[in-house]
Amino acid sequence: MRKNQNDKEDEVFRSASINAWIQSKMERDKALLTLSSGGVGLLVTFLQFKENIAPCHSMLYYIAFISFTLCIASVIVIFSRNAKYIEKLLSSETRKNDKVLGFFDYMAVLFFSIGILFTIIIGVININ
Repeated sequence: MRKNQNDKEDEVFRSASINAWIQSKMERDKALLTLSSGGVGLLVTFLQFKENIAPCHSMLYYIAFISFTLCIASVIVIFSRNAKYIEKLLSSETRKNDKVLGFFDYMAVLFFSIGILFTIIIGVININ
């Protein structure tokens, strides 16, 4: 009787832990999506204040814009694959980590970081 109760408690704890992990990952991905979209908007706003843009400055805008766009695309792929991965976990089809999902997760953070870096550089240049 006691062992059966401990098994149930362990299962409840495991289930709650998995749910918390999924929620924290999803929140991070939502934040990346929102902030990357805001980064694109900020770049467009910066462009409206500039009349003549030097070729080297336009390259900075291009890299930042592409980075934020790739981050957005990566997060969209993550949302799609997450749903499929969770379905597989629940149906006990797999217990392995999804390497493609991990790759896109890494790339989303990388592209966002590059976008932020170049947006900061653009902001510093626009101050002068």
